[in-house]
Amino acid sequence: MVTNKKDLLRIKRFSCFLAKINNTIRLKYQWFERQKVFFYQLIILSLASLSACVYNANHSEQDSLQQTKVEILAAWIQIPDTQKSSGKWIARVIVNGLKGEAPIVLVDGLQSNAVYLRGQNGDPQHFPVRVYELGFSPQSSLKIKRSSLDPNPIMFDFLPYDVSTLGNQILLVADSGCRGAGNQTNCQQDFPFPQIAKNNASKLTPSVVIHLGDYLYRQNYQNGYCNQGDPCDTWENWANDFFNSAKPLFAKAPWVFSRGNHEQCGWRTQTGKSNGPYTYGGRGWFMFLDPFSAALDNDLIGCKEQNSQAVFDPAFSIDLPFQVAGGKQKILRLFMLDSARNHHRDYKNDFKVFENLIDSSIDDYWLVTHQPPIAVTSIDSMNGSYVPNVEYSNTYILDAYASNHSVVSKVSLVLSGHIHLGYQALIPQENYAPQVIVGNTGVNYKGRPSAQDNCYFSGKANTQSNPYFPDDFNLQGVFYRLHGAALITATNNAKSIWDIQFNDQKAKTEYACSVLEVKNGMAPSTLSCKKGSLETCTS
Repeated sequence: MVTNKKDLLRIKRFSCFLAKINNTIRLKYQWFERQKVFFYQLIILSLASLSACVYNANHSEQDSLQQTKVEILAAWIQIPDTQKSSGKWIARVIVNGLKGEAPIVLVDGLQSNAVYLRGQNGDPQHFPVRVYELGFSPQSSLKIKRSSLDPNPIMFDFLPYDVSTLGNQILLVADSGCRGAGNQTNCQQDFPFPQIAKNNASKLTPSVVIHLGDYLYRQNYQNGYCNQGDPCDTWENWANDFFNSAKPLFAKAPWVFSRGNHEQCGWRTQTGKSNGPYTYGGRGWFMFLDPFSAALDNDLIGCKEQNSQAVFDPAFSIDLPFQVAGGKQKILRLFMLDSARNHHRDYKNDFKVFENLIDSSIDDYWLVTHQPPIAVTSIDSMNGSYVPNVEYSNTYILDAYASNHSVVSKVSLVLSGHIHLGYQALIPQENYAPQVIVGNTGVNYKGRPSAQDNCYFSGKANTQSNPYFPDDFNLQGVFYRLHGAALITATNNAKSIWDIQFNDQKAKTEYACSVLEVKNGMAPSTLSCKKGSLETCTS
């Protein structure tokens, strides 16, 4: 009971104190309730943001993969200059786009950090691709995939090569493009190279493929391969003429590339103008196939400008070890001669290089040049006889070759293309090595040299249109009119050194010759081609 005013005042003050506490508790509770709602909202927003981040990250990774995705357009192994490669070969890969991630190359299972972007793309408008290359030991395995972001498996798989038998089965192709003119207007139907490459890859086991030049024939705007005034030397034409068709053989064996006259730099001035209707394939040659490589610390060569036709690769050599009966090891040395320009070049310095490459450790030598020193283009009737006409022989090469007796005494075989009359096997007089010409792996025939498709000729050549040759120049040989690839096999038995097969589009042998050693001539060999059922060539 309250008995006085002091107690009443104390009670009132205490009541106010309790009211303040209650009000504070109520306000704190309301604040907590608001904070709890905010906290829950914050959690929901955070989860939503996290989900968005994950979604965006996934899509960003997919977008990144899409932007940098590498499409491998072609891949192959190439044998470079033996003297400048320290035993290494070159792997080259063409990928799409001017920018992007490099392809992944695994050497013996480990990713290589020595994959180089090849040179400078001098014409990105017409070559919207990149070329990567790697120097590697041929005893290594090589696997190529598109990129590090790509989950797909290996795209190309090259197994280690048995270098000791590299020269045992040599496949020869040449003049492999499609002209798209004359009797070869439809390159979808009248183009034998794709079938030849496929059949030789599936039915034969070549240890190396040698291309003797002329890869690109789609070079005329009048046939629709480019716009007037623009070069036809483009990635699209190179792909259609060579790379798409060669893929089965790329996967089968390493390649040696010889440059043809269709791979010179510049424009062909058919109309008398610098931008005539026909452009050569020099840019594509130096971008894709030229044997010199920054991956091997070589100086790179290229078409400095579109009309710089006088650009040549230096003479060089490639060694191909091979085994003969009894497992005896030997070495074949290829003398590689750039004959991209038809005329007006002194080749004597090149043959001096070859002379300096003669070595007692080498067992055999071949001259590899697109344009043949000696070639027969027709059978003429003269003085009651049918004789071979040597009008289109490259006398600039022949002059340099014939004047270097050291080289003549060592070269046992000359390999060429350029003459579109099928196969030729030529046996010149004893001063020169025999020749094999492969002229129609892809391109159409250019005329008919004789009344017969397949025939044998022998006698004094018609040299009236080619004053370099002596009047009594004797020449034997065989014409065999086929689209195909030739196969040269090492034998070194009692009868022959090498066997040569002229194969058709199905890789079936239609005719054969053998290289025989000669003991008493300037050249170390001759060619034995059995006449058999072949008729004598007539005009």
